[in-house]
Amino acid sequence: MTTIDKQNGLTLLELMVVVAVIAILSVIGWSQYRAQFHEGTRGDAVAALTTSAAHLQTCYSRTIPNSYTNCEIFNMGTGKCSNEALAANNDTNIYSRKCSWIITFSSLSSSGYQLTATRTYIDDDSTQKEDIMTLNHLGQRGGNVDWPR
Repeated sequence: MTTIDKQNGLTLLELMVVVAVIAILSVIGWSQYRAQFHEGTRGDAVAALTTSAAHLQTCYSRTIPNSYTNCEIFNMGTGKCSNEALAANNDTNIYSRKCSWIITFSSLSSSGYQLTATRTYIDDDSTQKEDIMTLNHLGQRGGNVDWPR
């Protein structure tokens, strides 16, 4: 009588199929993670812009005659970009809460303003990218990225 040996483990082909499936799922997962990450940082910019706009509107309504020229926006950064940390490094930028966006205001006049949030980062293909979001006194949104809904 002859006996047939039972196979223990996986064949090379089965192992290669498992590795390929894991690689495909990893690529899909990574791209979804990056998309959600960028969407989250845009939310940080929206919060900073709308909060700064509210400060400017409050200042405008409290001045007589109404004017934006003496108004300021405030640093909302925490941790490495808190007011204390920035003062220690002689950094005069105004940051969003998560320190990922620099907030500036331009075209500040007696009757209007434009706020700009700028973020510079290195993309997946190792190139430097810049995201810009703007908000003006009329509530008009702009920039080179989509505003979150």
